[in-house]
Amino acid sequence: MKFGCLYYADSENIGDDIQTYAQRRFLPQVDYWVDRESLNTFVPDAEERVAMIMNAWFMYSPQNWPPTPYILPLFVSTHFSQYHVQWLKTAEKKYEFARQYLVQNAPIGCRDASTMEHLRKLGIEAYFSGCLTLTLPEFPDVQPEDVICLVDVPAQVEEYVRSKGYQVRVMTHQQDTLRSKSIRERMEQAESCLKQYQSARCVITTRLHCALPSTGLQTPVLVLYSDSYEERFRALKDFFHTTDIQTFLDGAWDAFLECPQSKGTQYLPYREKLIRTCSDFVRRAAAMTSEFSVPNRNGQQREAARFRQMIERETYLAQIRQLSEAYQEHETYIRRLESSRTELQTMNGEYASQIQQLSSELDYEKHRCAELQEYNGRLRNLRASLLSVLREETDDTTGGFFG
Repeated sequence: MKFGCLYYADSENIGDDIQTYAQRRFLPQVDYWVDRESLNTFVPDAEERVAMIMNAWFMYSPQNWPPTPYILPLFVSTHFSQYHVQWLKTAEKKYEFARQYLVQNAPIGCRDASTMEHLRKLGIEAYFSGCLTLTLPEFPDVQPEDVICLVDVPAQVEEYVRSKGYQVRVMTHQQDTLRSKSIRERMEQAESCLKQYQSARCVITTRLHCALPSTGLQTPVLVLYSDSYEERFRALKDFFHTTDIQTFLDGAWDAFLECPQSKGTQYLPYREKLIRTCSDFVRRAAAMTSEFSVPNRNGQQREAARFRQMIERETYLAQIRQLSEAYQEHETYIRRLESSRTELQTMNGEYASQIQQLSSELDYEKHRCAELQEYNGRLRNLRASLLSVLREETDDTTGGFFG
């Protein structure tokens, strides 16, 4: 049996490569690297089945589902995005072609409780498996360092940790050059990243695929949590510490910084089951023959083409609606700005009139001030003249009295 390894070709998030790295270590070899967003077009070099562990976030391109029949899948650590995959939002008959693929390949191991619950509502057998990155073994050549890894955290968190006197290593999972690198380079970068997490005294992050592999590598983890993470994090919060940013900045986690401790071993049963499930799948697949012919190829191709056409049409219509709504919001915003500009112009006109009036009053006051200064000068001259006359009269009077 040939083996394929799932990856996301256009990813700029190293977390995607960490998931691929975790999958790769279970495979005896990689005969095909298969793009997550192009599963429907995958065709092997020969008429053969290709075994694949399907741990991934599905998917930006819902029209590219289901995968081709050449793939023999094991669904574990699977997440379906309800925001992108419309055929999982409703049980309408027209989406049965997509759902049937999951029914045929059930049970589906789900990375999060939200995916599990949603699949079950649609009649698809599913269970909570946890994430495959929890199965990563510790690297034997990594030495501990007295450094705290800060992965995609706000600047004020970095400033706070530094102010406490700790050495920090600031990292990010967002890699703009990732898609231009070879798969080998991407796997080497993922491994380097994982080794840094293992060596740290603790990891503070907002990234799921930093928190989960760090937990698997026995590194204490604190996730700076927000309500927007709830869909993907809810069933995983028992595996690591969580808090919100303000509580952290208020000093509630200073004891954790001083003496980091892992939350517990709740993840271990899921880790062990994932290892057994993937190892058994690979062992069974290796014993199978790769020879395979697609039954009813033409019928499947036609149905897949019709489904793709329908999903693409719905996707484009949804995008048009979103653009229309965005345009209307933009128009409303422009109208508000124009109204505000008119009000400001009116206010500016009033202010200009007031300024002109004040300017006239100021000119008048300046003129009055000049007149008063001139009048004051004349008074000073008159006073001086009077004083001079008085002194002369006093001198005459005094001279005559004593003479």
